Amino acid sequence: MKRFFPWFVVGVVVVGAGWWHFKGADMLERRRFYRFDPGLWAKSNAEKRYYMARYLMDHYELIGLTRKEVIAKLGDSGEESRMLYDLGPERGSMFKVDNDWLEISLPAGKVASGFIRISSVSKGGSREIANFV
Repeated sequence: MKRFFPWFVVGVVVVGAGWWHFKGADMLERRRFYRFDPGLWAKSNAEKRYYMARYLMDHYELIGLTRKEVIAKLGDSGEESRMLYDLGPERGSMFKVDNDWLEISLPAGKVASGFIRISSVSKGGSREIANFV
């Protein structure tokens, strides 16, 4: 019994550290940033913007906005019919090779749809992970 206890404690610590690395820190970040605040968006780095972008999509806050209204809320992305905002390294991957991107399409001058994509946009490849239509 005495030999079992130290290995049990080590196992619990290793499993706990692994959970924290892959899920725990992300849950704390979601709790802190799952709302939209234009001031926080403007001064935050790309990684902190991910949950704010998810909030905007989950609550359909961008649908129907004009390009000027989106720029007032999120800043200018430099493109006319498609607006891209960097959301930092991809979530849920051990190897954070690509970035998450908030992509908003404005075909008729108003927001019609938006997606969070995992991609290296410059290479053209992408995988959609969340959207609102």
